[in-house]
Amino acid sequence: MTTEEEQGDSSSSGLDTLAVGGAVLFGGMIIQLGLGFLGRAAIARELGQFDYGAVSLGRTLLVTATAVSLLGVNLGIGRHLPRLDDVRKRRGVVVSGIQLAIPASLVVTLAIVTQADRVATTVFGDPTVAPSLRVFGLAVPLAVMMKLAIGAAQGAQESVPKVVIRNVALPVSQLGFIVFALLIGGEAVSVSWAYFGSYLVAGTLGVYYLLRHSPLSLSSGSAGFHRDLLSFSLPLMLVSVMELVFEQLDTYIIWYYSNVETVGVYQAVYPLATLLTVVLISFRFIAMPVLSGLHEDNADDQMKALYQTVSKWILVATAPLFLAAVVFPEASIALTFGPKYTGGAIALQILAVGFLTHAVLGLNGATLTAVGRTRAVFVANAIAAVVNLLLNFLLIPKYPLVGAAVATTAAYVLLNVGFSAYLYVVTRISPFTWDFARLGVMTTVLIGVWSPLSSLVRNEVGLLIPVLGLYGLVYFTLSVRYARISEAERRLVAQLETKLGRDLDSARQVVSVLRR
Repeated sequence: MTTEEEQGDSSSSGLDTLAVGGAVLFGGMIIQLGLGFLGRAAIARELGQFDYGAVSLGRTLLVTATAVSLLGVNLGIGRHLPRLDDVRKRRGVVVSGIQLAIPASLVVTLAIVTQADRVATTVFGDPTVAPSLRVFGLAVPLAVMMKLAIGAAQGAQESVPKVVIRNVALPVSQLGFIVFALLIGGEAVSVSWAYFGSYLVAGTLGVYYLLRHSPLSLSSGSAGFHRDLLSFSLPLMLVSVMELVFEQLDTYIIWYYSNVETVGVYQAVYPLATLLTVVLISFRFIAMPVLSGLHEDNADDQMKALYQTVSKWILVATAPLFLAAVVFPEASIALTFGPKYTGGAIALQILAVGFLTHAVLGLNGATLTAVGRTRAVFVANAIAAVVNLLLNFLLIPKYPLVGAAVATTAAYVLLNVGFSAYLYVVTRISPFTWDFARLGVMTTVLIGVWSPLSSLVRNEVGLLIPVLGLYGLVYFTLSVRYARISEAERRLVAQLETKLGRDLDSARQVVSVLRR
């Protein structure tokens, strides 16, 4: 049993780890998303909707094949390492993960490369996309190696390796190769090779990290963890596949019932909507091992405090992006991908609702994984995936873009409500506090106040950024004034002062003035 003082220290330490790690990851995500948008926008603008749609189909195949090849062991590594002190066991987890995932990825790659023509004809109905599919298939083992390295870094509660490999090296090299491919007049296949080159860079860095900085670098022997790792990870692999139903299957179905050009439009609005989850993703990566450690120490109250604090931070940081997607969808699309893609404005608004729900409630899945409820996570994802699939087939034939958006949003809402209810039953953890409720009401009211500016910004796209900046300033001011600042958050500021070696009294004075 831990004492109240020890649990308080544990909570403070956990919040500190989450805040610092989340801040590093958030910075990395901004780089990744910014460069990723530049790359996608360049492809969309230079190659047009058809070739952009073809590249999107290849990228979708790569993501799907990688998730299947990993067998969920990257997540299993991230969950097991914080619970093990023995060097041989820690090394054994990493070795076992590599021995399981790499052979699987080679089998999947062989299947894609040899069957690309058949897949292009029977699945996509267009043999011209086969070369792109083949190139993306070759990148699967590289993507798997990158993911395994990131899983090892997650288990070590290190955020910097993920930022360097996934958030910086991959998008920087990707953008560079894409620009080169476009400058030499390349089409979809050339751009596909650009993606392959970027995964070659990231995969190589992943191998370097595993050999030099992970438990794999230790000279001691290793204990076999194949059975334990698979027992924990296979449900997570199935969860990953179910998540891909949310993220990727609608792309296939849109193409089947519509055309590649419509896929191109959807692949413009979908990444914009996923921006709402950038803060969640930043915190979730480091949250799972931290929560797993607290659960191992039976520090349930500290788990609840961390969960509620981070959920509040996510809501505050996500609200301005939600405003952009819901109130100014045409301007958001035109500013990033160009006016040719503004036909997806309504779909963007609908998707934004689903992704906001996922963002503010989305730590529930990571928390259930941390406490070992992976089978429940799989069942919930499976149910939501079936709902998503049925709605896709029901709605997309008549309403391609809007139908896909409605299906995705309904599935995300169902999934997160189910996760949150089950999490509360088994742990009594919930994000809902009076502060959370006040922030939610504030977000809704301010969106109503800003809505009359929609027509103005639609006609003057350049006004979008200053309008969002003003909204963010007002929202931050009201959040500081009316949302309670917890003692754990105050301790965090003091810890940040120590880490940064700087006095943050000026920030305290600003907060004090705003709260008067």
